[in-house]
Amino acid sequence: MRVVFVTSEIPPFSKSGPLAEFSAALPPQLARLGVDISLIVPRHRMPDGGRLEAGSGPSALSVPMNGDRVKAGVYTAGAGGVPVFLVDHPKYFLRDRIYGPAGAGYLDNDERFIFFSRAATELLMTFDPPADVIHCHDWPTAFLPVFLKTHYRDVPALRRATAHARQLRPIALSAGSSGPAREQRSGNGAGLKRG
Repeated sequence: MRVVFVTSEIPPFSKSGPLAEFSAALPPQLARLGVDISLIVPRHRMPDGGRLEAGSGPSALSVPMNGDRVKAGVYTAGAGGVPVFLVDHPKYFLRDRIYGPAGAGYLDNDERFIFFSRAATELLMTFDPPADVIHCHDWPTAFLPVFLKTHYRDVPALRRATAHARQLRPIALSAGSSGPAREQRSGNGAGLKRG
C-alpha cells in the first residue's frame, strides 16, 4: 500500500507548531511497519528553514492555475528515512514565515495553498506505483481531495486513491489567527468543509 502525506510543514525544512511535529513523527513509524510512505510539502524558504544538500536540484512541474500553466520545481530529500518531495515556487513560498506574521495570515494564503494543493495533485500523477491513500493535513491541503473529485476525477493514476483532509488543531488557532472572527475573514479552514 502506498500512502502519501500532504502537509504544509515538516522539520527540518519548516515548522510553526504541532502540525510539523505530527508530520515528522507518524510517517517514520508507518515506514517501520512496512508502509510505502512519502511526504509532499511546500519548500518554504524562511531564514531558519532547513537547507537542502547541494546537488539535489529540482525537477520541473507544470501546475494549472488561473487558466495558465505555472512552473514549479520539485526537490527531493528525506526526513526520518521517509522520502520528501518539496514543491518550490518563490512567489508563494519565499516568505519570512509559513502562514504570515503572528496574529495575521498573509492575504494571499488561500491562493498559495490552492496552488500547493494543485501542485501536489500534479505530482501525485507522476508516482509509480500510484498512491492508494492520500492524507491531507489541515486547511492548507484541504482542497486536494476536492480537486481529485472534480478536475482530476478521470485521471487513471489518481482514480484508485482515497484522499481525506484532517484537521489537527482547532481552526481558530490555525495560521496565526486570533479567533473565529479571523477565520470568517480569511476563509482558512473552509476547504475542510468541502474535502
